[in-house]
Amino acid sequence: DSIPSRPQKRHQHESDDNREREKQRAAVSDFVDGIAREKLEKKESDNNDNAGMREGGGLLDEDEIEMIKQLGIPTGFDSIQGKPVLGENVSRVRTVTKWQPRQHMNCRGRFNRPLPLERNH
Repeated sequence: DSIPSRPQKRHQHESDDNREREKQRAAVSDFVDGIAREKLEKKESDNNDNAGMREGGGLLDEDEIEMIKQLGIPTGFDSIQGKPVLGENVSRVRTVTKWQPRQHMNCRGRFNRPLPLERNH
């Protein structure tokens, strides 16, 4: 006498989150595919034996590339040397110092004096 269980309804935001995750996974997969494709094209054009080599000395095959994509390991890195970078000339940091209270008790004539400067750096 078991009661048949009804399937639980998914909320709209859960399916949106899943769709967003799938889009991100597809974008990462396409990006890694592009990098692997570029490496293969570069290797073929240069006829360089060291291109695409790993520590063991062998070339990466399709299964290893797929595993690298699934693990989210980047396959290539690019340098910014000689390229313009936004915000590289920003060199000041605004630091906020803690406000220190001024003591007025037992100081004759203290109330009408100019206040000391507060430093913010």
